[in-house]
Amino acid sequence: MANEYGPFDTEREALATRAAAVIKAAFDDHPGVGASVPEALKVMTDACEAHGVALGKLDLSFLQGVAWRETSDCVSLAGMITRAYLAGLAARDAGVEWGVRFTIGGVNERPLPSEEDARTVVASMRESRPEFDAVLITRTPEVPAGPWRLAEEGETAETEEGNGGK
Repeated sequence: MANEYGPFDTEREALATRAAAVIKAAFDDHPGVGASVPEALKVMTDACEAHGVALGKLDLSFLQGVAWRETSDCVSLAGMITRAYLAGLAARDAGVEWGVRFTIGGVNERPLPSEEDARTVVASMRESRPEFDAVLITRTPEVPAGPWRLAEEGETAETEEGNGGK
């Protein structure tokens, strides 16, 4: 059986999961157009709920649309949600949060899931939008979170109240 949460390289891998088996069983119980949509939707909303992802009406509408697609699409999206959550935990457990600071109408800070992602985003922004002055930032997760520091110089870069790194 494939890794339940991917990453999936093929439709066959996604269809070899327990989630796909649940969706298929719903269809087999009552074959017909849309028979598995409720189970497909449940697989995706359960992934969101399990990882603390709040869903608004638009979010739910999007998931309902995906539920009408192929089973592998639903399993893949549920897997991405789970993998993103696990990547966040891994970054937190590593003791460091990584992010990017850039200027667009003021200072903006965005946390990213990993050092590799943060470095990739900074490099891309420096190449495509040098006017944004993108820099790599890091902080130690604390309660409350510690201040962001410029990763390249090790300097403290205090954030304005209200920006909060979001």
